[in-house]
Amino acid sequence: MSERLQSGPGVCLAGLTGWAGQAVARAVHATSDMTLVCGVSRQGAGQDAGLLLDAQMWGVPVHKSVEEALEGADVLVDYTSHTVIRRHVMAALDCGVAVVVGTSGLTGHDYQEISEIARAKGVGVIAAGNYSLTAALMSGLALSQPVICPIGKSLTTLLTPRLTRPAAPLVSWRNGSRRLA
Repeated sequence: MSERLQSGPGVCLAGLTGWAGQAVARAVHATSDMTLVCGVSRQGAGQDAGLLLDAQMWGVPVHKSVEEALEGADVLVDYTSHTVIRRHVMAALDCGVAVVVGTSGLTGHDYQEISEIARAKGVGVIAAGNYSLTAALMSGLALSQPVICPIGKSLTTLLTPRLTRPAAPLVSWRNGSRRLA
């Protein structure tokens, strides 16, 4: 069993068994500066994420819905579908959970509403659907203050202090990055 104590932000990954979700799950599970606390997959609900992805026990429960999975999570990373992304983001914001959106499908009106709720609750949101997540994060950091990335440091190590302080929500997409107004 490769179960370990939680380290860094607790990640709930929606879309765990999708092509992008599998890669994100393995990467989060392998790092020491964040912890995959649960996954969401309709077909894999009730199983262990490690058994689903790598045939070994990770000690990471898989839930059927985002709403039932958010307890204990610091951030929701969502790689699901345009048909449910808005509902997932709203559920996370209602619980005070930060969100990283890797799914496209939100409208300008959705972004405006998400921005207003996120600001009111003091919760960060990064939307990077159809856009490189690393590029979106780095663009967002560039908007707030310069960051030097030392060799050997992961992006999450650099971002962890930023995740713990209030910040304006950020939205990024194909045309670049901007702070939500």
